[in-house]
Amino acid sequence: HTLVQLNYSLGLSDGYLTDPYKIVTVVNPVTGLPDNTALLNVNADALPYVYEKRPDSRQINSLFFRTVHHLTRDVVYFSYRYFWDDWGIASNTFDLKYRYEIGRGYLQPQVRYYLQDAADFYRHNLVQGVDVDANGRVLVDTVSSDYRLAKLTTTTLSLKYGHAIGEFSEWSIRAGFMNQSVDDGDVPAGEETPDTDAIILNAGYSFFW
Repeated sequence: HTLVQLNYSLGLSDGYLTDPYKIVTVVNPVTGLPDNTALLNVNADALPYVYEKRPDSRQINSLFFRTVHHLTRDVVYFSYRYFWDDWGIASNTFDLKYRYEIGRGYLQPQVRYYLQDAADFYRHNLVQGVDVDANGRVLVDTVSSDYRLAKLTTTTLSLKYGHAIGEFSEWSIRAGFMNQSVDDGDVPAGEETPDTDAIILNAGYSFFW
């Protein structure tokens, strides 16, 4: 009545891993905002324009556990994934689903929770005079403000209904709500990365032979 799965994955990347289109905001050391009203020795029109730079190698590890248990009629699914790499990111993913049988159909509520630590080189912004000198030279070796590398949490709640058409096919519809919250640390109010809310709708048809 129970199936268990355990996987370990290893990934190695080497080369150009930077996103060439992403920039990092440089802020005023007095106001903490992206303006230059209190700066000296800086062009009055703009703060330095800084592109992100990531390390040129990455090792990622993933440990995945999943179990499926068949009750009298219903089925419970649970999975857990632990991810870590040498960029300083570590994450935990919990996923729980319960399939409730209703005649030829079923209802399947799902709860998914994701928690991630930030990469060592993630910065919401750089500070003029601390991280960037008066000539615009960046004083840190690697930096990125990509929110996907930040400390964040994601919660997803969804409900799926599926119905068997025949012995070998079914259609389904799924509706869900996702909230993602990024922790930027100590940044001025109004400058934080905003939370993301999403409504997810899926319709599907599956068959096998």
